[in-house]
Amino acid sequence: MNDKGYYKFTTRKVNPYALVIVDGNYRNEVTGAVSAQTIRLKALSDVRKHHKGANVNILTHLEYERVYYLVTKMDYDFDEAKQKAQEEVFRAFNIVLESSEDAETLDIFGKTEADAALLALSIMLQGDRSEAEMMALLTEISNALAEEGVWNDSSARAQVALWAAVADGQGRLDTFANHVKGWGLGDGTVPPFEKYVRNFYAQETGLGACGADGASQGTKKTLKAGSDTFNFVCEDVEKGWWRLLTKLDLDTAGWGHDFEEGAVRNGQVNTDLVYVYENNNWRHGTSLDSILGLSCIQARKDTLVQVSVLDWYKCVGDTAVSFEESNWNSVWRRATDMELDSNYWLSNKLGNEEGALLKGPYTGKILVWDNDKLREPTETEIGWNKACVKSAYGKVDTLSNGLGYTCSAAGWSATGKFKDNRDYPAQIYKGVKIGSQTWMAENLNVAYKVKSGFYRTDTSGFCYKNIWTNCQKYGRLYPWSAAMDSAGIYTTANNCGDGTFCKASTPVRGICPYGWHLPSTEEWRELFVTVGGKKKAAKLLKSQTDGWGGLDEYSFSALPAGIRDDAGYELEGTLTSFWTSTEEDMENAVSVDMSDERDSVLFDYVSDKFAAYSIRCVKD
Repeated sequence: MNDKGYYKFTTRKVNPYALVIVDGNYRNEVTGAVSAQTIRLKALSDVRKHHKGANVNILTHLEYERVYYLVTKMDYDFDEAKQKAQEEVFRAFNIVLESSEDAETLDIFGKTEADAALLALSIMLQGDRSEAEMMALLTEISNALAEEGVWNDSSARAQVALWAAVADGQGRLDTFANHVKGWGLGDGTVPPFEKYVRNFYAQETGLGACGADGASQGTKKTLKAGSDTFNFVCEDVEKGWWRLLTKLDLDTAGWGHDFEEGAVRNGQVNTDLVYVYENNNWRHGTSLDSILGLSCIQARKDTLVQVSVLDWYKCVGDTAVSFEESNWNSVWRRATDMELDSNYWLSNKLGNEEGALLKGPYTGKILVWDNDKLREPTETEIGWNKACVKSAYGKVDTLSNGLGYTCSAAGWSATGKFKDNRDYPAQIYKGVKIGSQTWMAENLNVAYKVKSGFYRTDTSGFCYKNIWTNCQKYGRLYPWSAAMDSAGIYTTANNCGDGTFCKASTPVRGICPYGWHLPSTEEWRELFVTVGGKKKAAKLLKSQTDGWGGLDEYSFSALPAGIRDDAGYELEGTLTSFWTSTEEDMENAVSVDMSDERDSVLFDYVSDKFAAYSIRCVKD
């Protein structure tokens, strides 16, 4: 019918008495979980009285053999046999009730004294036993009750009573009650079973009742069971609770509280156990507290102690530790090499280590001071030989390639910046380090003004379709003569325009900013090798502009700037061409092309010198 163990009789015949046998898993009050194995329980029931439902439980099982014997051998009336058998089962556990209903009507989720007694029996007989062990005990008790109505096995009774006493002394009865409440099968209350558990073990063990027979608050008693000794103190007279004294109680008894925080002592009874004084109370410690001569407490968190040249220990405050009834978080453990490096640099800081790359004396690793902690640097930081640390967030720093990079929580920015003062106002360009090279991360946009008097050279610079905003978007388009600075504005005149043959020696600054130069074909080839080869270089170097097909994994950000040739302006959005400083002949020079149709670059392409292409400079 439900999870409470009730069964409904759907068929009634002439004989009104039914034997009910049930097999299945059950809810264990001690563990709170469903049993791992099934058990079998019995009940004898008058279906005329209980046809609407009968509860098969521990009590119906224990009384079964006794009821059967009284009816079949002693000629008892069925109801009289049931009543007598139930009273004898309860009496076997020192329980005497003024009145009770049939065992089939009792319920561990109920409110009567008999319900409470049933729950007490269920908990004590379950104990910490397995399903098979519990069933063996039930069979023993049931057989013992069958003919005489008594259970006189003193050894078995003592085992049940001892377990109950120790469980209660450890405060477990509240846990068992919470398990039953947590199943949600009653109204949220649990019948007061504790008094029946305490009454049984008090009589069986000789402890007596807490609060009676002179056992007032604070009374201590010792219970011996074989080689085991259990010490109890009368903790709560009103509840009748004997608390089991722990090793902590016994070992620290009489010490008081006049100790410095963190004091360490060995137990006065269990001398191999260590105790630590923390927060005005004694708690268990570890052997390291004693060996090191210093306790690990929260106030000493992160403290390092050296035992020998190689042995260091650290006090950590984030590790849950428990022993018997004690729980704490502060414990010594062997220090890691990284922690030793951190301690070394903390002890030897000069004040200028923040952001510097340091070599750890213990790990041998390159490490970084960041916000007063050591960490391993990123590959980018190793490449720059300088770390981006919290104190530098939002600041711009000039790194080893001379560009200014911004530091943030994400690390160094992918691109740096530099100033070109040749225009007014000065142009600010982005640059990016790829492998060992540093490239401009956008196209050159300097306004190139030419001296007159040069024959057959075209040294102008153009905005796509002569629209100024296109210069801001794409940079300018330059013929090769302007790219090479044939007019000699920034370098010695080379006369490298269309129709001339100059054989310029590399590197050629050309029209590039000071400290930069126009890349040769070999420098472009190095770039493509660095990013994985020319077959996929375009895809990886092109910007992520819609339809352009780029991934821009290296922040090179090549744009589809188009070109200018004898047909005019064309191919914006689908093509970009970059000049190299490599000359082919009097009319042609080598360019590098990227298009929207290819992942690869068109390399070593020969172009007319008068065509106007984009320029990317590479740093000297």
